[in-house]
Amino acid sequence: MKKKAPVLISVPHGGNRVPTELKKHCSLTPWDLFEDSDGITRDIYDYKDRVISYIDTPIARATIDLNRRREDIDPRSSEGVIKTKTASGAKIYTQGQFPGNSLSEALLKKYYDPYHRKLDSLLKQHPVKFALDCHSMDPSGPKFGKKPGERRPTFCLSNGGDSSGFPIGKKGYVTCSPTLIINFAEILAQTFKISEDDVLLNDPFPGGHIIRSHYSEKTPWIQLEINKKLYLSQDKFDKRSMTCFPGVITKLKEQMWQAIQKLLASV
Repeated sequence: MKKKAPVLISVPHGGNRVPTELKKHCSLTPWDLFEDSDGITRDIYDYKDRVISYIDTPIARATIDLNRRREDIDPRSSEGVIKTKTASGAKIYTQGQFPGNSLSEALLKKYYDPYHRKLDSLLKQHPVKFALDCHSMDPSGPKFGKKPGERRPTFCLSNGGDSSGFPIGKKGYVTCSPTLIINFAEILAQTFKISEDDVLLNDPFPGGHIIRSHYSEKTPWIQLEINKKLYLSQDKFDKRSMTCFPGVITKLKEQMWQAIQKLLASV
């Protein structure tokens, strides 16, 4: 049996499924759910047979966002663990159907807590060289975001630091060393044959709850964001079936794996 790479892969936003408990409450269409999710990332980052630790979820981030703090629940917010709107502004719940306190707590216990417990368990069971929290991003900033319409890079790597991967301020911290994240940025540029300026650090995303709450000195974390233009453009994706054309994901997956292997060889 081939030895698995000492890497942890987390894919928290790749699901499109509405929890059974919310099916009568949710007003989103299948396309709304797909558009708000990191669509097809469970296929792109599917290295469960190649890495020592892997975790994902089929649950849609629109209903339970695993990359937010557990206590971040606000029926006025579109950014919490349980939110009211998608990133594109679509209302998630029909009028008056936002989950109450008891349902919200039940959802967190059933879907949120197990994911984070499993991450901790995997890290204790299988020490790794580094962990990647894997996502995708729209080609430009959403109209309801902080930078609407702004063009985004091909890749964004995050460790909670500044644009060079260093801590921000005297009390700042990073979830991996600047050396590691800069090295990964250079590797991605080389592997995908793009400009180094098209791989940004902590921009537009500084890193979410998962990398911040699970990193340690022994386990560095990087949040990895891939631009959806690489696989959801008109020449690569059929919107009616919400699937990519043959070969698109296979090629992208193998390119990314080459980059991960090169990073692993450097640590």
